[in-house]
Amino acid sequence: VIAIVTLNRIQRLSTRLSMVVDPSLVSLGDFKKMVIESKMYTTNWVFLRSRQEDKDLLVVLHDSGYHALRTRLQSRSPHWQSRKHAKWLEDTFTDFEALMAIEKQIMGSLKIFSDYDDLVIKLEAERLVEEEVLPRTDALMNNLEKIIAYGGSIRRTENGRLEIASVRLRTLIVSLAIFIIAAGIFLSIYMTHTIVKPVNR
Repeated sequence: VIAIVTLNRIQRLSTRLSMVVDPSLVSLGDFKKMVIESKMYTTNWVFLRSRQEDKDLLVVLHDSGYHALRTRLQSRSPHWQSRKHAKWLEDTFTDFEALMAIEKQIMGSLKIFSDYDDLVIKLEAERLVEEEVLPRTDALMNNLEKIIAYGGSIRRTENGRLEIASVRLRTLIVSLAIFIIAAGIFLSIYMTHTIVKPVNR
């Protein structure tokens, strides 16, 4: 019974690690990378007018990349132990969407090659990058670092519990083996004396 209970606990811990904790940390790492890429592509959009590849990647990030990542994270955040950190994640999504709105404003103002020659439009785009995009990105990175640190602590805790359960199961198996061997020896000696004594008598 103890072995079955311990095995069930190990299975639950392993399932939680493989289905919730590790995928959440991977997705959070992808989100952090996306925030960095968003800042880089937007900056390149303003200061490097000929980097069409970066512009295309920023459009893909806005149109599909972010929504797919958000869906992945939202499918797992309800299973987190901390409601506070799940709420932080939702707030981070909201802040990133506000940042994307500013980036889309920049993208809309510098649509074609000739837009870069308009000094007013170019200076406004540069101002938005310096005063909005960069500070908001730093704030988002700080929030994500805190959430990732929480996820790392959860992973260490779960791994510790898994290791303790595994050690407990190994100890139980060894103890049972020793007990069964000792009981077998004792019973064999006892039964031998029980049979031999009447025969000798």
